Amino acid sequence: MQNSKKFPRQFDQTSRDIAIQALFPKAIILDLPLFKGAKVAAYRLKISPKQRNLAHCYLSPAEFRVFRRFTFPQRANQWLAGRLCAKAAAMSLTPVSGSNHTAWREIEINSHISGRPFIALRGTSSIPDISISHSGIQAAAMAVWPFLCGLDLQEIRDTSRIRSRFATPEEEIIILHQGAESNQPPKAMFTMLWSIKEAVRKAFPLHPLPGFLDLSLQALATIPGGFSGRITCRRLGMPGILSFFAFIEHNYTVALTINCGARQQTK
Repeated sequence: MQNSKKFPRQFDQTSRDIAIQALFPKAIILDLPLFKGAKVAAYRLKISPKQRNLAHCYLSPAEFRVFRRFTFPQRANQWLAGRLCAKAAAMSLTPVSGSNHTAWREIEINSHISGRPFIALRGTSSIPDISISHSGIQAAAMAVWPFLCGLDLQEIRDTSRIRSRFATPEEEIIILHQGAESNQPPKAMFTMLWSIKEAVRKAFPLHPLPGFLDLSLQALATIPGGFSGRITCRRLGMPGILSFFAFIEHNYTVALTINCGARQQTK
């Protein structure tokens, strides 16, 4: 499993037990064809109001200004936790890796006009792509080099009222069949389908992004640690097929993909 990254204690007097954890076992990265040819790191963090006391230690001055503009504390906490996860993932793949808090501030995360996050970092041309997600009391992020990536985390919820907006009848059959095979309830499985499509949408570099019904679940199989499958996109100009990995754990679903047809630009 990827190493946990604990915050330096001298900068964490009020919440010294906070630690960023690996999102999934490292063995999965080695075993799945999805990750072939890519460097990958992914972390999760339980969101806590106490993390606000860490903001000035781990955010760049520009990031800290953005953080202070949030009106609602819950939204600020989610944003901060997601950035911390993304910085931890990026540090695993870049030369600034280390526990010193200055390294965390060197990795600055900005957003394109579309809202897609990206890393601004001097001194290296190999800047990984990142994807950030949060739901409920959990945040997660992934960094990938040299391809584009997409990650989505969702707290399991009842999606029956909006199911027709993201799931076709054919997809419902696949989801219910695999749920029965894996002993997962429909509520969890349909939340996972939402996560899968959201992760795939995030891996597209174009704007506007494809809609949920532009994406079609073609295959879903149970594998050690979760599920794998393929999604096709009906929109012209988009990659034909993307593979994904997804899992259900602790009342959350997580899905991630790598768009091997779109490489991260060197800076």
